[in-house]
Amino acid sequence: MAGLLAGFIIWVYTLVIPALIKQGWMAETLLNEGLFQISWLRPEALFGTEGLSSIPHSVLWSMIFNIGAYLLGSLLYSPHKAERTLRTEFMQSMLSQTSKATRPTGLEQYILLQTKLKEASALLNNYLSG
Repeated sequence: MAGLLAGFIIWVYTLVIPALIKQGWMAETLLNEGLFQISWLRPEALFGTEGLSSIPHSVLWSMIFNIGAYLLGSLLYSPHKAERTLRTEFMQSMLSQTSKATRPTGLEQYILLQTKLKEASALLNNYLSG
């Protein structure tokens, strides 16, 4: 969530706000002087990055902040016991098992792929045959 939020905020700041300013909906001081009158916080030249058009500039910074916040959040966040249990169950279900694998409950068998393909083909032929 931290990565998504950070990327979205930077995207709005570097792409949406300049568009609103150019349309006359906001004052041009932010575009010319930057946030808090700090020149390296100008939306179209964030951290001194000049020479890029608006979309590549916005994508660059939103991805940097998105990935950075994602990594930082992943390092700082400790999953709860329920999340660890779900992860373990998911990873166990991905391990290769015998040809007649059973569901985690052990009660039912999975439908074999060839059987699924035959049923799907028969169903689609009913609707798509000419």
